[in-house]
Amino acid sequence: MCTFGTMASRAAVRDVGRALGVPLPDVDRIAKMIQDSHIEEAIAKTPELRQQMQDNPKLADLLTMAPRPRASCATPRPTRQP
Repeated sequence: MCTFGTMASRAAVRDVGRALGVPLPDVDRIAKMIQDSHIEEAIAKTPELRQQMQDNPKLADLLTMAPRPRASCATPRPTRQP
């Protein structure tokens, strides 16, 4: 999966959650907790988010994987071959 640098953290969480098969209500609840521009900052500042990560391993996977595609994708637009 490839996301682009302009993609917001909330959108990255929703996309990775969809890819991991996390139920949509859980993904929406987590995405709404992210108010900062970076997921790592939101985890550090939001006790509820940290608690969700401790209680649900799938949500912990989601939040650890979501920042990676955005930061590691080097594919320029467009991604489709002409």
